[in-house]
Amino acid sequence: MVRMVKAIRIHQIGGPEVLRWEDVAIGEPGPGEVLLRHTAVGLNFIDINHRNGAYRLDSLPAVIGMEGAGVIERVGEAIDGFAEGDRVTYCMALGAYRTERIIAADRLIKLDQRTTDDTAAAVTLRGLTAHYLVRELYPIRPGDVVLVQAAAGGVGLILCQWAKHLGAVVLGTVGTEEKAALAKSHGCDHPILYRHTDFAEAVMNLTGGTGVTVVYDAVAADQSTTFLNFNNCTNYGMQLLLSTPGGGCSSEAVGITAGHAGLIYSAGLKAELDPPLSAEELKQILTLNVDDINVNPDGSDETKFVSAEGWDWHFGYGRNNARKTVDAVMEGRIPPEVDILTPLWFEVLYPDKTPTVDITGRINLRTDGQAARFASVDWVAEYALGVAPKDTEFVTISTGTTEGTEGVITTWDLTSIDLDLDAKLGSAHQNAVTLRVRATGKLANGDDITGEMRKGFLIERDADLHEGFPIYLGTSGETSPTFADL
Repeated sequence: MVRMVKAIRIHQIGGPEVLRWEDVAIGEPGPGEVLLRHTAVGLNFIDINHRNGAYRLDSLPAVIGMEGAGVIERVGEAIDGFAEGDRVTYCMALGAYRTERIIAADRLIKLDQRTTDDTAAAVTLRGLTAHYLVRELYPIRPGDVVLVQAAAGGVGLILCQWAKHLGAVVLGTVGTEEKAALAKSHGCDHPILYRHTDFAEAVMNLTGGTGVTVVYDAVAADQSTTFLNFNNCTNYGMQLLLSTPGGGCSSEAVGITAGHAGLIYSAGLKAELDPPLSAEELKQILTLNVDDINVNPDGSDETKFVSAEGWDWHFGYGRNNARKTVDAVMEGRIPPEVDILTPLWFEVLYPDKTPTVDITGRINLRTDGQAARFASVDWVAEYALGVAPKDTEFVTISTGTTEGTEGVITTWDLTSIDLDLDAKLGSAHQNAVTLRVRATGKLANGDDITGEMRKGFLIERDADLHEGFPIYLGTSGETSPTFADL
């Protein structure tokens, strides 16, 4: 007998608006099948992937949903272990978004009286995943040290509880203080805020350098939490300094970095630095105590940005590390101040019009009038071709020693740059050049420490450039443009 039941079905892929509450036909259970009346249905991210087309469905229209719980209304032939009236749960069986369904009995798990239908529909998949991880993939033993990635997630919270129950010491990575508290309340002994520190280094510190027995990593390589992937909200360019991880766009990263700067300044107050940290010193500490991002140097992974050793134009100097910066301040490892004022940000340089340009800036000189942290520093001005040149590719423009200077540092001969400005452009950054000024001072223990500033420029030839142009308008144009009558 065929009758109609209610279901949420999609006829095309898309957003939530494609979900339709409608009648669908249902028959009788066949051999090895049961008729199940749903009392609760699980909502999972895989449902979104089915709805928006990220995971392909065999056909449309389709009833989505992969997890549910309910009561067996009727059983087909050749059923062993289940009877009408049994409460059961299941997962990974497409078609859960309906009031009733026909389902193979071998997909069902019988529920005891302690487990509610809502709980079963919400945790069956996660619970089975956790069971496989702690009992089969690696059977946890008392005394094991376990690292759970995404410890505040659905699987992570179960893993933390289960591993703790089995006698393990549990470390877990989380993104926020709130998630850290949640993971800790569910058995995680040491929550690690991965947005604030390099979690691998934190693990080694917490374990005295021995590492962990097993890592349970629920973060897929192509869904990395370290912002390595292509996405539509990633800043990049030759002026990039830091990569600050955040769940949103750059506005969130700005807030996190501002808090990080406040933490560094507070460390300086605790260390009773005299003079106190300057803004330029904060920048140097932030950029030179990063975790280098070097995971795709040859671009072989097409899902991720290219990143090699050193500065990258998608990641700057690297991922900021709060622990390293605070340690640097407390240990007195504060780099010299270095700043390049001109050439200006985003300035295009024309050797035919201006064969030489002055590099102006400030080295080992504070803007607040207090004494510099170093009696003198050695400096070098240098350039290299490209947006992200290696250290070995820089060419020296000039060197010197100074107790502190502001103004013209040196003069740069643009005609010496080995670029064919008449060649047809194959890319927007074919004629890009990176300028860098570095200053090295001596710490109290005799070690060298270096601060640096870098800027990127385009070198161009324009035979049709009008006399007197380009004109510097005296303001930035990307946020509040100034219009001029040309």
